[in-house]
Amino acid sequence: MKYILLLSLLVILIPLAAIDFDFYGYYENQTSLTLQNESQFQSYNKLRLDFDKDISSAFTINSDLVFQTYHGLRTINLLDYIPSQSVSDYSQQVGISIDDLASSFSDSYNDEYFLDNAFLSIYKKHFNLRVGKQQIALGSGYAWNPTDIYNQKNIFDPTYEKRGVNALKLEVPLSLNGMISGLISLGENWEESTKSIMIKQYLQGYDLQLSYSRLIKKQMDYYTFQENKEKTDMAGLSYSGTLLGLGFWGEGAYFIPEKTDEYLQAVTGTDYTFDNGIYVMGEYYHNGGGEKEASDYSFNDWMDLYTDGTNLARNYLYLGDSYSLTDLADWSNYIIINLDDNSISYNPWIDFSLSDNVVLDVYAIFAIGDKEAEFTQFEDSLAARIKVYF
Repeated sequence: MKYILLLSLLVILIPLAAIDFDFYGYYENQTSLTLQNESQFQSYNKLRLDFDKDISSAFTINSDLVFQTYHGLRTINLLDYIPSQSVSDYSQQVGISIDDLASSFSDSYNDEYFLDNAFLSIYKKHFNLRVGKQQIALGSGYAWNPTDIYNQKNIFDPTYEKRGVNALKLEVPLSLNGMISGLISLGENWEESTKSIMIKQYLQGYDLQLSYSRLIKKQMDYYTFQENKEKTDMAGLSYSGTLLGLGFWGEGAYFIPEKTDEYLQAVTGTDYTFDNGIYVMGEYYHNGGGEKEASDYSFNDWMDLYTDGTNLARNYLYLGDSYSLTDLADWSNYIIINLDDNSISYNPWIDFSLSDNVVLDVYAIFAIGDKEAEFTQFEDSLAARIKVYF
């Protein structure tokens, strides 16, 4: 596989060298060590190559190539990250032994290379149009973005870059400080395509956005081994701004499924930087589609957590602080609390600036709570990530 990746890289770069592209990117390595049970290493190498080209004042093209190789532990069994009682109950209900189920719930990390972004931008006096695989970022939340139906977020690393989404995006200015946007991400047909319309406005120090989306929510039912599809409407609101030195943000998404119950997902947060440079933040998340107690977590709920990032419970709190240790090192602490099952994840980070273009992050994940709770299913671990920009 590594020779295929190298050959593909050369085939792509040689012809591009003759074109006047703006060329940049980064190399990244992350290595993590689990601290529970049998200590194991997981590692990856990632090379991202970005190419931009201004065709004219009205047309630009952008593309991002990613090459990623995995090392160490490359195959995991998702059943190992679900409480044993839930796995046992599920095994009995479907009539399949746990040993026989294991092969169906293994997940492998395979070497890959792909176009993360590849899009054409058209800039005109009365509109902007972007066509192709592109970054889409919706909502103002930090750890959670209920209104962003296009991306899956990792709450343990919420600022990490999102992958591109194949879409068509049209933006039309409404005024000096306002804009209306339309977004379509194509599915197999028009019915299964995700459609959104957003109205953005900057008003008295606040960024406001109203949105409406229609999508097909897909969910695998692991008891019947069938994928359920349901047409769903979503009405959203997000805001961000400052008041008396405090930063405020929030967003809410009201989901109206065609057949099942309606529910609300909402986030509200605030942050502040003290005169001595210490930064603190807090964010509350309400997941109206979640469960009230840990005893209500179903096998489907656990699988949604690992495949779609859908949290299990209804109420969460995210707390963080950071401050500078030196001019080249920052220390941060993040605590994620499941307020319903009382499990906690503590995530300390140290960021080192090794040079203008080299950053080293060292972080850990520690869990506290009952063995049947959400965050205690994630193994305690240490990790180091180095990124070199060029």
